[in-house]
Amino acid sequence: LEHLIKERISPHDRSVSAPSAASRVSVLSRRQTEVLRLIAAGYTSVEIAKRLHISETTVQSHRKEIMQKLGQKNVATLTRFAIEAGLV
Repeated sequence: LEHLIKERISPHDRSVSAPSAASRVSVLSRRQTEVLRLIAAGYTSVEIAKRLHISETTVQSHRKEIMQKLGQKNVATLTRFAIEAGLV
């Protein structure tokens, strides 16, 4: 499955390779990295908020900042990034 997914990713999208993705995670705060892991694991904002004892609005703010810092446009690409970075 992983091989098929990599084949479907265009050469332009492949710029987020595993070493590159792993090194780019360093721009995130510890809390943002934690939120990213939970997003990639499939948790909703409400579930993340409960697990981390923060508000749902704070989770959404973290998600927005994470996406901006990592240059991702949606949760699907953000999840792919987290997988390539070895966060899940």
